[in-house]
Amino acid sequence: MLCLFCGEIFCGQGICCLKPASTATGGARVPNIGGAQQHLRKCQNNLGLLINIRKCCVFYLYHLSGSWMVAPYIDRYGEVDPGLRHSRQLFLNQKRYDALLRTVWLSHGIPSVISRKLEMDINNGGWETI
Repeated sequence: MLCLFCGEIFCGQGICCLKPASTATGGARVPNIGGAQQHLRKCQNNLGLLINIRKCCVFYLYHLSGSWMVAPYIDRYGEVDPGLRHSRQLFLNQKRYDALLRTVWLSHGIPSVISRKLEMDINNGGWETI
């Protein structure tokens, strides 16, 4: 995974990087946290905007909750490729990138993006292990 705030590359979504949580946020019991949560606490303390390079998706993290959306990359046909299943060359779409940058990050919209996405999703757990 790549942190879009500082540019650091680290392991995410793997059991190799799980470490015990030193302090749980909000009084919740969190036995282990993953590489992304460890970096989140070190880099921005409670906010994360990460891109998973292998799956071509952007992760939004806020405290112990999170969500994901497709990355701002499209192929020559204008289609996104979440999970990189089509094996086509992808290009950065400037409009999608600007929308990600302006409407989400610069307007402090990461918590609202997560809450809107979680309202539509049944499975909202497990973000602490990323």
